[in-house]
Amino acid sequence: MEFVSHPLIKADTIEKREYQENLASKALKGNTLVVMPTALGKTIVAALVMAEILKEGKKVLFLAPTKPLVNQHSNSLKTIMKIDDEDIAVMTGEVEYGDREDIFKKRIVCATPQTIEHEVAKGRLDLSEIGLLVVDESHRSVKSYAYVDVAQKYMAQAKHPLVLALTASPSAENLKEICETLSIKNIEIRSETDADVLPYVHKKEYENVFVEFPREFEIVRTDLQSVYDDCFAKLKEMHFIHTNIFRKSDLVKLQNDVIRKKIFAAIPYTTTMLKIGYAIEILETQGIFALYNYFEKMKSESTRTNKQIMKDERIQSAFENTKKLYAAGKGHPKLDKLKEIIKMEFEKNPEAKAIVFSHYRESAQVITNVLQEYKAVRFVGQAKTGHDIGMNQARQAKILQDFRDGKYRILVATSVGEEGLDIPSVDMVIFYEPVASEIRKIQREGRTGRKRAGKVFVLITRKTKDETYYWMGHYKEKKMKRVLDDMKEELKAGAGQTKLEL
Repeated sequence: MEFVSHPLIKADTIEKREYQENLASKALKGNTLVVMPTALGKTIVAALVMAEILKEGKKVLFLAPTKPLVNQHSNSLKTIMKIDDEDIAVMTGEVEYGDREDIFKKRIVCATPQTIEHEVAKGRLDLSEIGLLVVDESHRSVKSYAYVDVAQKYMAQAKHPLVLALTASPSAENLKEICETLSIKNIEIRSETDADVLPYVHKKEYENVFVEFPREFEIVRTDLQSVYDDCFAKLKEMHFIHTNIFRKSDLVKLQNDVIRKKIFAAIPYTTTMLKIGYAIEILETQGIFALYNYFEKMKSESTRTNKQIMKDERIQSAFENTKKLYAAGKGHPKLDKLKEIIKMEFEKNPEAKAIVFSHYRESAQVITNVLQEYKAVRFVGQAKTGHDIGMNQARQAKILQDFRDGKYRILVATSVGEEGLDIPSVDMVIFYEPVASEIRKIQREGRTGRKRAGKVFVLITRKTKDETYYWMGHYKEKKMKRVLDDMKEELKAGAGQTKLEL
């Protein structure tokens, strides 16, 4: 194996890969957005660019959206960069104000954007001497997120600004805004099928696994749907809805409008539709256990709307039937199918590890319980949700280390496992439910096939929201790739550049 040779890169630390060096070379020519799967080494590309900037005597600011990711990048750079560890500093909200001035003197600062935004606003940080701004998970560079303000201040203050933006999955809808925010002049795209990447990737197998919606659940769904449809009809009568195709995003927009305009007659109907629509989605994609907990939560939160909803005879019927199914231990058929997949794959490979992604914390707990014999552990975020206090960083780090060490073989993760964190590569990723977001879809899939061949399973309940979300994610990913290519060509044309080789 051949390694990168550079005066500021430690020997035998970075495998020499032509596509990474090409990307770094192009990134040094102007503000660049690099789009490629996580496993292909976006951080390595950043390190190669940083080495050249540091060689010129300039400083580097490396932004990442979370504290664990900031610390992860700092540790990685200390392993790679041939500079004193003391010259690589971390800046997050946990750093005391008295210590911050010294940190900004370091050659590399890894930071959360909110901290940098605050320091710049207070006049304690001058960005003029920063020779490179690295923006990790740059698909977040939209609207009021701190990346936006920091990037604008950097471009205005820096003597010789250079931005390197990294992401695996920019949203097609937000791509133009991302490029404008970060003053991007060039887009570089790499995928696992590109000729210069193929020698370094491993095969992934994809399988959609279908289950039928249980007949026992149908009586509950019928009652819920009846309430939803009545509210829909009422809003049509009031001329707030003029079509039969009405998405959740349309409903949220309508609710915001009627609240803002104080149209009190319409507010209860929009609120009821959102709550009941959510209940239907939970029933279809997660099952009776999740729906029962949702009903209990509605009862405990005695708002006027909740009280009115729970008075409806159809909701009372749905709740009673849900309680009976809950008491009988009637789980979603996905649970049996999931256990079947794990059993089969683990028998094929006794050393295999897996990540099961679930959108809901409660479902993650149910899944963990069902897979306990296979050494499963739940992995969730820090935020408190209802009675769930979440997991602090120390607990998250301990679970990930235990997972690496083999104490656990299955990580049952919510969205916290999708982005950024240094989660070990696994043999398979299982979607407990499809996701409509192309960003989340790509991030989940990227957790397997890194160091060896991997498998991706997607559990889909027929004739439910699962199918809708699956196709939404599929088409959004295709659109993202198309828009990326178009934007790349648009930027080239605007700069009068000749076509770059990919």
